[in-house]
Amino acid sequence: MVKRMRHDNKADSWEEKCAALQDAFRKLPIRRNETAKGISYESIIPGIACELMLMAPVSHSAAELFAVKNGLRNKKGLHKLAQKIGDVVKVLDGLSQDALDSLNYRQAALRKLKTELRIFHEVVKAAKFDAPHGQPPKAQAKKIARIVGLHYYGLTGRIPAKTVDPVSSEASGQFVELLRTVYKILGINKASAAAQTTVLNKEWRDAKVLAKETGKALQSLIGKN
Repeated sequence: MVKRMRHDNKADSWEEKCAALQDAFRKLPIRRNETAKGISYESIIPGIACELMLMAPVSHSAAELFAVKNGLRNKKGLHKLAQKIGDVVKVLDGLSQDALDSLNYRQAALRKLKTELRIFHEVVKAAKFDAPHGQPPKAQAKKIARIVGLHYYGLTGRIPAKTVDPVSSEASGQFVELLRTVYKILGINKASAAAQTTVLNKEWRDAKVLAKETGKALQSLIGKN
């Protein structure tokens, strides 16, 4: 039996997250076409959940978190790394014979280690770090929003849209709430469901115009117009 989300509304395992995603899509006002033949769109909801799970951001490793915390992921980080390697070489060069003997490390192996550290030290010092300025685009959040939009249309027959409260300026609507839920389950905390919905709505409206002009299926034009 598949476990549901805990009472704190947080899912941990793959099965729990898939179940939570399925619940979110099944709560939509799914359109029923009695005359349609073949598999209903609703029957692929388990597959939708798996598809979105495979798009979830990968958790950072302990090493990555350490590098971020200590500023070791950019040009300044390379400079710090070069300094640390240089310090290690100096310490090794300054160890007394008694200290070296206590390491129980073969002399040939120690010489090789220091040689490799010196080479690596020079490589790090000479390294050129070409990185784009500013924050990277939230490409994955956009891709996920687009996939959610396609499935939302397939299930409900409606294009992604939102409503905005004229007093509070807060965005709401079935699609916005769905996307917020998906982002929360997948651990995407910095993306705005409302902002993504605004972009998607324009994309779908433009696609509707293009579909009318070309006769192509509306879904096939999303992301290509």
